[in-house]
Amino acid sequence: MLTKLLPIKQNALADIVRILIYKEDASLLTKVNLEDDHVFLEPLLMAYFNKAQTEKSFPEGMLPALLQGFFLEAEIIATDVLCNTNDIAYVPEKGYYKKGATSPFEGVHIIPETTVEVLKYEVPLLRNVIHIVSKRDPIAENDLVMNTSLFDHNITPLTNAFQHLKKNNSDFYNLIDLCVKKCAFYKLIGRYSRSFASINANGTIYFAIPDGKDAEDEVYFLDMIGFFTGKMLHTTLFHKQEELFKINHRTRTTEIVETEEHRNIYTLYNNTFCNVMACVSLESCVTSDTFSEQQQQDAKARMALYLKKYQVDSQKLEAVIAHFSGIENVFVKDGIQIYHFMTNHANRILENHEDILDDFDFSNFHYRMEYPEFSKINS
Repeated sequence: MLTKLLPIKQNALADIVRILIYKEDASLLTKVNLEDDHVFLEPLLMAYFNKAQTEKSFPEGMLPALLQGFFLEAEIIATDVLCNTNDIAYVPEKGYYKKGATSPFEGVHIIPETTVEVLKYEVPLLRNVIHIVSKRDPIAENDLVMNTSLFDHNITPLTNAFQHLKKNNSDFYNLIDLCVKKCAFYKLIGRYSRSFASINANGTIYFAIPDGKDAEDEVYFLDMIGFFTGKMLHTTLFHKQEELFKINHRTRTTEIVETEEHRNIYTLYNNTFCNVMACVSLESCVTSDTFSEQQQQDAKARMALYLKKYQVDSQKLEAVIAHFSGIENVFVKDGIQIYHFMTNHANRILENHEDILDDFDFSNFHYRMEYPEFSKINS
């Protein structure tokens, strides 16, 4: 069901980028395939049009340089406007250029047997997105690291994670294939960092590598791939949220049911959906002999935390639905199908892995608990 609805919603997002390009330089639309959504779902285009959210300045002429890899007829366009501080420019579909060069010295890195690209060198527009999502807790430029060392140390386990999902969880991988375009690694010096996905570079997963570590393993990447694929799926499917809800989705849950919950209905639902998708991604790791016993235990602990959060959140969502006398009064038909997609997966996982919840200590559990904290009390 989602594989049919998702392209429709992606087309609506692509139309936004088409309009933004038209407003800035309509002539560029004559140089690309106007009907190809793949062009307009390029994450760097969204990052380009969101660059004004920070005070950082960017050179003129970036838009044609970003689009040249999609031109129907090749042109030689200066790539220097895209250069990072190491004088390396990244052009989507083309690869990496040294300053002043007219041909790439290295092509794009696509994970074998997938369509997912992993960025090897720092891309200024994508670096800027980290600052956008961190505006409430600003990051000093010198504390933000995005370099080839992070790529070199993490590309193998990340590749293994994607290939494992394609081989062992093809239905979920098909959703990944539709919505995950790029991956990037980053690190913050001297402070905690979180992996994330943002509409500001829609289609990109940012993998945070903790300060003091060079690499993460396959289980970490399976967790992050699942959760943030869920984030992209839900954000895309609920583009123009008001078209899928029959109620005011921005209403805080505490205004509807007796709870200390302060998230609005949409955010509560979005978080619940992501927790379930993380479990879908991690599930095959628990029973696969591809992973070590320690990795399997790690995957179980991560699943247990997500399942506990799902149980807490789903009770609140069910209370909201009951308040409105049924799901048909909360969502339109497509919204109901998305909700059932989530709950069907959650119920199946709980039924097949009910014992996982019994294996861990939840006596000091709180909803905002993250995996590093949870793992300490379950070591």
